[in-house]
Amino acid sequence: MQPVALSIMPTINDIAKRCGINKSTVSRVINNTPGKVSARTREQVLLAIREMGYQPSVFGRALSMKRSNTIGVVTWLHNHLLAMPYFAAIVSAVLDEATQAGMTMALFNGNVFAPQYPGRLIFSDGRCDGLIIIGSWKFEGLVDALLEAGLPFVAVNSGELPDGCDSLDIDNVDAGRIATQHLIDLGHKRIAFCDDSAYSPFSRQRYDGYAAAMSAAGLAVDERLLLNGDSTESSYQRGLRAAGMVPDLTAIFCTGDQIALSLIQGLRDADVRVPAQVSVLGINGETCGEVSAPKLTTVSQRLEDLGTEAARMLLARIEDRSLPPRNIVWPIELVVRESTAPPLG
Repeated sequence: MQPVALSIMPTINDIAKRCGINKSTVSRVINNTPGKVSARTREQVLLAIREMGYQPSVFGRALSMKRSNTIGVVTWLHNHLLAMPYFAAIVSAVLDEATQAGMTMALFNGNVFAPQYPGRLIFSDGRCDGLIIIGSWKFEGLVDALLEAGLPFVAVNSGELPDGCDSLDIDNVDAGRIATQHLIDLGHKRIAFCDDSAYSPFSRQRYDGYAAAMSAAGLAVDERLLLNGDSTESSYQRGLRAAGMVPDLTAIFCTGDQIALSLIQGLRDADVRVPAQVSVLGINGETCGEVSAPKLTTVSQRLEDLGTEAARMLLARIEDRSLPPRNIVWPIELVVRESTAPPLG
């Protein structure tokens, strides 16, 4: 049996030796850094790289540039993160964008301070060049600590922030208004509001949009139709409770898609048909609403696009710390599917 020749990955020294130049010149070509490299030498180095199959070391390049080539994504969930369609859509888009930029992504699930050093960010050791924070309202002191450390970050759906932060958020009042107006336009008058204080930090703003739309239509907000939730009552249980209000109640606006889908299951188990007897819609535009039965009407944030834009904002901030802060109000759109219809009669 003939011995198998092992392929050894060429190094920057091999490229330099083949071209008869020093390795610093090769490095300038690889990193496309300014310097006195003639067009002929540059072409010679690039040809050698192609022919020898050279691949730059990610770690070596990061070390030379004093970077980790890693961006972090921080969420507050500790369990089943990627099973949540909202987070999975954003995180997947960030990963795609990071990969295209030649970077890796690290995922942090709520533990942001080093346990052995109270008040010290775990990111302060250089493991990340920047962060995308989803819902910074959940992390007391995080934004202030990041600003003090000078670590680039973009806050996504995080609400009110100090000056100087890059942020990406929807207009939650407008989202609540659009959702409620859709139900009003269908002819509904008895419209319930269902939130989940343990899940959505923006319930009050979305309620304000709901109340504004009801008032503009000359409809009173009935306190009995506020299906407010807490940690002791699930959205499913509130669906069972709402079933007891039919036919007085004909539509329900939920502050999130997951809340709406769980509530619909409660209605169905109580033999209430959606949308024949009760219309239901949510907010976010999660993929689960596209395949549910019935398919869910929603006010969509286009989560994948939102994640892509957040990653691009962060990469731009990492490259240029002097850029003025950007505060983007992300566009939303009503996506009408099967879970809403005119009321009976």
